[in-house]
Amino acid sequence: MVDPTEILGTIWRTIFLEESNLQIAKFQKDFCFDLPLPTFAENYWGGDRVATSKPYQHVVSQSQIEENYELFQETTTGIIKPIDQLLNEISTKLVFSGDNCYDSSNVLYSDNIFKSLNVYQSRSIHDSKKVIFCANSIGLENAAACDNTGYSQFVIRAMDSINCSRCFDIYQSGKCSNSFFLSNCYDVHESILCANVRSKRFCIGNAQYTESDYRELKTQLLQRLVFENFKPMYEINREAT
Repeated sequence: MVDPTEILGTIWRTIFLEESNLQIAKFQKDFCFDLPLPTFAENYWGGDRVATSKPYQHVVSQSQIEENYELFQETTTGIIKPIDQLLNEISTKLVFSGDNCYDSSNVLYSDNIFKSLNVYQSRSIHDSKKVIFCANSIGLENAAACDNTGYSQFVIRAMDSINCSRCFDIYQSGKCSNSFFLSNCYDVHESILCANVRSKRFCIGNAQYTESDYRELKTQLLQRLVFENFKPMYEINREAT
């Protein structure tokens, strides 16, 4: 069974080089508030929850449909009726599938998961593994709270980004590593609070620092920006203006 606490601990330790003391519920509350995660509907054939990506009224799990295959092969003879009556009767019988999972294993509370392994409370994930609270992404490994991101590893809150690793709270960026709070950056490494920067290292707020000065400030900045009072980069930018 997928263990979200273990996955989060591995990612957090890799990015911040320290153990995480966050509980999964608190991580979701503090870091996933703006993500398009699946919602939950009551199972139409039972009382348990079914993860769904759409606001369907009557939802069952995909596994239930597979287990009751014969039921869906039954057909009745059609009777000509007034269109309004016919549509009303059809709409009351519509049952949709949630918890969709194809060629995947160890998936929990997730919908539309394809060729993936160890996925927890995520939606529309393809060809990924060890993913929690993510959406609309492909090629992730050890990722948490990401959206519309591809081919990235050990990332938390990577949004609209690609080919990134060991990053936290990055937006529309590519080929970045060991960085925090980036926006529209490419080939940027060991940097914090940068926007519209390309091929740089050891930058803070788009300013160049020596490696020693950067590392000294890095500890203080992450303490303030992540551990004490996290705000996503778009909130920081809004406050600055």
